[in-house]
Amino acid sequence: MEEPGPKSSSRLRSLNVAVPFAGFVYFDLFFLSFIIYIIASTGAISSLEIVFLIPFALAIASAAIGVWRRSRVGYIAAVAVSGLVFALFSASPQHGVVDLFTNPANTIEFVGVVTVVPLSLGVLIYSILGLREVWRGAKSNVKPAAPVHTIPRSGVIVLVAIGFIVGGLSVGLLAGPTINRLIAGTGQGDITIVLNAGVETNPQFYAPATFQANVGQTVTWVNRDTQAHTVTSDTPLFDSGIMESGLTFKTTFTQPGTYTYHCSLHPWMKATVVVTG
Repeated sequence: MEEPGPKSSSRLRSLNVAVPFAGFVYFDLFFLSFIIYIIASTGAISSLEIVFLIPFALAIASAAIGVWRRSRVGYIAAVAVSGLVFALFSASPQHGVVDLFTNPANTIEFVGVVTVVPLSLGVLIYSILGLREVWRGAKSNVKPAAPVHTIPRSGVIVLVAIGFIVGGLSVGLLAGPTINRLIAGTGQGDITIVLNAGVETNPQFYAPATFQANVGQTVTWVNRDTQAHTVTSDTPLFDSGIMESGLTFKTTFTQPGTYTYHCSLHPWMKATVVVTG
């Protein structure tokens, strides 16, 4: 493979700035939209989300400025931030790329993950290339030169990322509404796991939050959320295991009493069954 010429070197240097900068701008817009979505759908936002999202958004903005100025510190921050974003969105057991591809019913989360994951990987790669470029330039005390043998591959990275995003969005946006209709048409239950139950600030998780039952009655839960949940007794009396979207769980109460339960995946989801004779 031939060493890249001046025009190719210039194009690569431009990509080393343009891809990370554009990616970080998109990440910040996505996180801002996510905050607005949480507030709009639940009426509140938890302090934990504020403590995490706002500093993270500031770190992303700082990395974008550093990359734009082509500083070593900026590229180091870009590598760290993009690597963290990629890890968070690809490895999450409940909101990661594998989980959402198997169940793209939550359109907002699906669009976020299917765009953020490939984009963060591209930002990570170009941030590493940019860091190597400015580091070599600083050591040689000359204007940074593009590394050898990278020009053709750099174009492939961009094309693969764009193809992944376009293909994923096409499939997911078509499948999501269909899945939502199927979830809505599943069997009836006495207690419903509501939409967005996994969001801690949601005003309700199980509906009703307190269910009145009689001794000997079989109570049925149905999961109408786009995420998996459980129905787990606070004492070891019953446990549904993982309930994917649309699934139901039944248990029969043979003794009067007050039975509290929760979701083992989202411990803030709590409710009660009151059984009378």
